[in-house]
Amino acid sequence: MFAPVFYHTLFSNKLTFSRDLDSENLEPIRRNIKLFFQTVLQDSLFFIDIIFTFQLSGLSTQRAWQFISVVGVWGAVYMLDGLIMLMFSDRLTVLKSSLGLERSTSRVSAAP
Repeated sequence: MFAPVFYHTLFSNKLTFSRDLDSENLEPIRRNIKLFFQTVLQDSLFFIDIIFTFQLSGLSTQRAWQFISVVGVWGAVYMLDGLIMLMFSDRLTVLKSSLGLERSTSRVSAAP
């Protein structure tokens, strides 16, 4: 008598667990994955800035190269950082739609 109740409880919990993985529950997971990629992209930009400032600026003693490798890269990094913020923003979809990165939400309906 105990075994059928145990198996029923075990299998019913499995079924409810698989039903819980619908699109509503996957949305926070997708958002966290998107934020992870945003963080990796932004941190890699600042890593590039540090490499140019401390390592590659010393390759040449010309002032033009030092200006480009320190000030130019610094400005470009902060500009790209802002663009990445806009690209991953949920509220500002203008950039996404102009670049073609926005998912289409139209659904195809069945013919009558």
